[in-house]
Amino acid sequence: MRTVNGSTREWAIARCLAPALTIEFPVENVGLIGLREPLGRSAAQSILDSMGALSQSEPENWSRRFKANEEKLASGRPERLAEVVQSLYVRKSKSELSAGERKLLLAASDLLAGELSVALGMTIDAALERIDQQLS
Repeated sequence: MRTVNGSTREWAIARCLAPALTIEFPVENVGLIGLREPLGRSAAQSILDSMGALSQSEPENWSRRFKANEEKLASGRPERLAEVVQSLYVRKSKSELSAGERKLLLAASDLLAGELSVALGMTIDAALERIDQQLS
């Protein structure tokens, strides 16, 4: 409990893996700030298992494809992050990625690995390795 501006409220603390960041907020505002339940073990395993089989049509136009991937990344949903990682990994195996697409791949991979590491009880490096294994 903390009193701010004369109002006493229960506060929560969220610690982010990377970058090392601590966020404090009133518990009643959880829905307003976009927090969600952490990914469960079975959901994490399901995402990993499906990564090699994901197939979605994507725009051939670079700017449309980039924007679609940016939107998926911004959603923060692990399923959408997996789509970005998978599509850019496949594209990377066929031709060189643009600098922007390389940054998107790195960001999506890091975020997805963070989710998977917590859900599966492994290090982020181990999660990145598992993602790479699924896509190879």
